[in-house]
Amino acid sequence: MRNRHLTVHSWLPVLVMMLLFAGCDHTTVFHHYENISQDGWGRSDTLRFEIPPISTDGNYLATLELRTNSTYPYTNLSIIVESDLQPHSQHFSDTLRCSLTDQRGNITGKGISQYQYRFPLATRHLTQGQALTFSVYHNMRRETLPGIIDIGLHIQKTDGR
Repeated sequence: MRNRHLTVHSWLPVLVMMLLFAGCDHTTVFHHYENISQDGWGRSDTLRFEIPPISTDGNYLATLELRTNSTYPYTNLSIIVESDLQPHSQHFSDTLRCSLTDQRGNITGKGISQYQYRFPLATRHLTQGQALTFSVYHNMRRETLPGIIDIGLHIQKTDGR
């Protein structure tokens, strides 16, 4: 009985490691947040995300992530996302109209005092060695937006590994 007990304990670290590796998302190639000043997100406060050269050809989905708190005064948010693809010097520009509430005014983000949202951008075919730069800024009438905590960018490969 004692040998069986030792065997279970000796396999436990291996089992934990296997579960951790099985839970890893090998399709994510970039995931980063930029904090917004507590004074608010100014219209001229452009956030930049530098994505290193891609290691494998494939289709990649970019998703903008947003965290807010209860001091954000609007039900939506308009964001401009510009991306530059190198070495071919391709430029793309997208305007996101982010709805943060439902038709009744209820917050649709996940969370209790801070709310998280995800807004898919475009899927692009990238080849090995291409790098991306994303620039993100708001397009609201108000010069400085309170209640935006941080903005993130998530890039993942969508067609296998």
